[in-house]
Formats: sequence, C-alpha cells, structure tokens
Amino acid sequence: MVASSSKIVSTLTTPRLARNHFVVGLNVGPPAGPKKISSGPTRSPTTLTQRKSMISEEPATGLEPATSSLGIGLKLLSLRWSGGPSRPARASTTPWNDRSRSTRLTLMARPREFDADTALDGAIGVFREHGFEGTSAEMLVNAMGIGRQSLYDTFGNKWQLYRSAVRRYGLGECAAHVEALRSGVRAIDGINAMLRRVVKTAYQPCLGVGSICEFGVSRPDLAEVHAPLAKTLRAAIAARIRDAQRDGDVASNLDSEAASEFLIGNIAGIRIAGRGGANRAALTSLADMALKALR
Repeated sequence: MVASSSKIVSTLTTPRLARNHFVVGLNVGPPAGPKKISSGPTRSPTTLTQRKSMISEEPATGLEPATSSLGIGLKLLSLRWSGGPSRPARASTTPWNDRSRSTRLTLMARPREFDADTALDGAIGVFREHGFEGTSAEMLVNAMGIGRQSLYDTFGNKWQLYRSAVRRYGLGECAAHVEALRSGVRAIDGINAMLRRVVKTAYQPCLGVGSICEFGVSRPDLAEVHAPLAKTLRAAIAARIRDAQRDGDVASNLDSEAASEFLIGNIAGIRIAGRGGANRAALTSLADMALKALR
C-alpha cells in the first residue's frame, strides 16, 4: 500500500501526467472506506472551504509550475471550476466574400429601375394601335421595356394599366388642344389651329376615341377617366368661342357650350375618317366645314 501511494505521488509530480491523474482521481472519487498510510507525517484533512481558500491564494497569472502534486491538482481544479483560463476573442475566419455573398445576391436580384412615365408611354402606343382586347401582356412588356412583375407591381393588372394609359394620353391631348386654342392673334385663329392639328395627326390612332368606341359607357371606372378630361376641353373651347363672338368672328346667337360640343364631335369624326383612309384633302374639307358652321 505504501509503495502504491508513493507511485501515485511521484506520478503527480510530473507536470503533464499530473493533470490527467489528478482529474481522473477527482472524477472517480475516493474509494469506499478509509485508507491509512503508515509512512510520512500525518496531515489533517482539508475541507472544501479550505481548498477554495487555497485556490484563491494562487496567483492569477496562468499555470505557474507547482511544487507539489496538491498544488498542481488544486490549480487544475480551479480551472475546471472557473471554466478554464480566459481566451482572447477569436477573429472570424469566414472570408469576406462568403460573408457578403447574401448581400451580393440581394443586389443582383434587385429589379432594374425604370421611369414609370416612359414605360406608360410604351403601353399607350400598344393600346392606341390594338385596343384593350387586342393587347397581350407580352406585347406590353416588350413595348414598356420592363418585366411582368415590375408591370404588376407598378401599374396593377391590365385593366388598371389601360385606365392609366387612357388618363395620361387624355391629359396630353387636352393640353395640346388648349395650347393650340391659345395660339394666334385672334380667338378664331386658335380654333382653326386646333382643327388643323387634328387633321395633321388624324392618321395616328387616338386612344381617347378608341377607348370610347371599344367600351362606350359600359365601364364606369373608365367613364370616370373620360369625364374630367372632356369637361376641361369643352370649357376651353367654349371660352374661345365666346372670345371669337366678341371679336365678331363667330355668330353671336350661337350657344358657346353647344358649339363646343359640335367641334368636339367634329374632332372625333376627323380622326375616325383619317384612320379609315381619308386623304388629307378630305380631312381638311371636314375642318373647313366645321369653321364655316360657326360663322
């Protein structure tokens, strides 16, 4: 028994082996029953509180060489209780390219930016030529230069896009009519300029006239688009007719509002005739007859 105990003590004094043997001894625990060692001085058993006190007295500068097996064992026990010596924070070994991969993929997946008005002008061209029913989604995305998802996200479905196209086209036409009406020295010159402009562009499809011919008033939400545009144009023409009446160029007994409706009807007729193949002389004759009706 003495020889065996001496062997254990000598083993614990070896730095590398001392750790493993001491830890194994702690994990296994003391064997059942007291053990007596006949040689060497008698030591009083140390309590757990005393061991902790001894540990707290150890310098906190790392693993200093222990001079005894008990010192090595207590040092290892201290490390186990405290979770081991503090370690510096590990620097991330993940390459930057890997960390930024998701960001790069997100940037690559972003839809291409586009100008909504320019895209809408592309849709206007298709609707003018083919109408609502004759226009496909493929025709629209090709003309607008955007993908289908961008089309739906920005403009909604096909019908919503159509209404937006009719509104934008109508605003542009109304502004062009008003600009022509205000040109010229006299009010009658402005009315004449408006009619001549219609003759000049009669070969081009008109989305305003086309949408009315295709749907009439069967779609209230489309009629809501037409109504304010028509009201603005009627008011602008009526105002110039009253100016021309004061100038003596238009019959004073004409109702300006009714005369305005008359000219708007002639504008639609000239455009339909132009799309139907009427030549320039025929279209010009229609405009001249409308002017004579005002005198």
